Amino acid sequence: MTDINQINDGQTLKTHWSQEQCESNSLINQIIIEPDNTEQEIQSVMKLIHRINKENKHLRRLAACIESNSSVINSTFRYYKMRNTLFSIITAGPSDHLIDYLIELDDLNDMLKYFKSLAVHDEEKYVTELYNIGRQKLIEESDDLIMKSTNPIPPQELLDLCRSISFTPIDTDDIQLSGLSGFRIIFDWFKEQGFQLGLIDSYATKRGMMVHKSLKLLAEHLRQKSVRRASINLLNVNPCSSSRRSSLSTDTIKEHVKIKINELGRRFVHSPVFGRRESLSKPTLLHLPKMNVHFDF
Repeated sequence: MTDINQINDGQTLKTHWSQEQCESNSLINQIIIEPDNTEQEIQSVMKLIHRINKENKHLRRLAACIESNSSVINSTFRYYKMRNTLFSIITAGPSDHLIDYLIELDDLNDMLKYFKSLAVHDEEKYVTELYNIGRQKLIEESDDLIMKSTNPIPPQELLDLCRSISFTPIDTDDIQLSGLSGFRIIFDWFKEQGFQLGLIDSYATKRGMMVHKSLKLLAEHLRQKSVRRASINLLNVNPCSSSRRSSLSTDTIKEHVKIKINELGRRFVHSPVFGRRESLSKPTLLHLPKMNVHFDF
């Protein structure tokens, strides 16, 4: 209905322009016929210029209206032409054709405004669903791009960074990552639509996950390093000193056993049982027999 009204306005303006042109021609003829009245000629010319300026403003206003709605008109024709294949295009996601995908979403947005103005509820609902699917696909694409460009920091690099006492800023102009440029394009598109805050939150979340994973890798690296150091310390113990200590310990045990046996023999000799037997007075019975004992440990 809006386009029909614009066409009617254009036809009305064209008719009005024809009438003004006829009046202007009559004024010009009047100027030519009455060349002696200079003041009247000037007034006629000024009146003609005023009418021309007025009609020029009308033409510019109409041209601005047509230009502002030309994208909607083109999108409408294209929408009905590609309506059957548009669903598969949107649900497939941007993949390697990000710019073309954004153009499709812009066309859908124009269609959404157009059907809202005409109160075509069925088409409005269908286009709204497609548009929401497209935005979700863009968010998923931005998440993938963020994850590709936010690899965890290796543990050794993180340790070197912690030990460093100087800070060297990174020149962003030297960073040539296609993933980040693609994310920037998506971010700018969402910014134009007024949804950039959600994308910022997603980016911050992914960066936080990267930092968390980097710290986990660092903790695992330090744990393995500590285990290796403990193993090396155990292997570095001197085997000669260990065997020497073992030999000394064995000799000490042997000597201790011999002393205990000798003490036990002397207790037998000085026992009251032997003291009552006066007939057993041979000195051979008063001494322990020589014991040839060997202990193997």
